[in-house]
Amino acid sequence: MHKAGLHPTYSGPTVSLAGKRALIITTSHDVLAAPGETEGEATGVMASELTHPYYTFLDGGMDVDLASIRGGEIPIDPQTLRFMVKSPEDERYLNDTLAQAKVKNAIPIAGVDIGQYDIVFLSGGWGAAYDLAQFTRIGREGQ
Repeated sequence: MHKAGLHPTYSGPTVSLAGKRALIITTSHDVLAAPGETEGEATGVMASELTHPYYTFLDGGMDVDLASIRGGEIPIDPQTLRFMVKSPEDERYLNDTLAQAKVKNAIPIAGVDIGQYDIVFLSGGWGAAYDLAQFTRIGREGQ
């Protein structure tokens, strides 16, 4: 897909965001099934919708945290790591033990103070259709 231009490489200007903080929020949902059902095809966040912003922010000098609806391990849709759609950022993630540790230990969104971040990015994928849009607790502490 990358070679076909569907995951183009950005070649525009860059800026230093050293000292800034980014938060990437993802789904906690891991199965394609009707609401209330627990069995079905594995899903989660689309890999590149997590890895592209993560490495863009990180390479810009930012501190990057990962959060999900429930916290803990973020499910990554296994279909999105197949060779035909895997991007260079996905490949980088697969070799990055620190990023993998953050994915395994995401912050529960209820414990996040959005006001502590300069950038908040919501990652998509099929899982997000199940829980991210319905979650109402994204805001500043005390609100």
